Amino acid sequence: MEMVWLSIVAAICFSQFVAIMGDFGNHDLFTSMVQLKTLWQDEKEFAKMASMLLSSQIQTHIFHLQTESYAEHKALQKYYEGIDPLLDELVEDFQGEHGIVKGYTSYKMVEYTGAEAVIKYFDELRDNVNKMRTSVGDYSNLQNQIDNIITLINKTQYKLKNLK
Repeated sequence: MEMVWLSIVAAICFSQFVAIMGDFGNHDLFTSMVQLKTLWQDEKEFAKMASMLLSSQIQTHIFHLQTESYAEHKALQKYYEGIDPLLDELVEDFQGEHGIVKGYTSYKMVEYTGAEAVIKYFDELRDNVNKMRTSVGDYSNLQNQIDNIITLINKTQYKLKNLK
């Protein structure tokens, strides 16, 4: 992480140098520094997405324990049991390409207040995953794994909305 910060500082210094001295035609170094900054931002966004999905496992387990509906209880169980291996595979694959992910965050857990709130929770989760999926770039293997996570979310939504 220290190396990333040093690179960012170097990129800022270089951009200031170019602004003061003018561009001498060396776009390669500047382009590399911009790409490095983008990569750092993508890794930060990926850590945010992974944190959100890790949190979703615990949050869903809380909903599972608090619901009085058997169908909802089983649908939520399928999600919290299914997300762990999917997320583990995604993060390990990402780390194989980009290095160890740092900067995980935690999310506040909420109490179960009814099926509608759980459905809304999964709607927002799916929307956020779709927004954050750009953090893995164009790597089809990583995009496919995110598709599998969205499929699990959609299947959970189907069960929550239609199986009573």
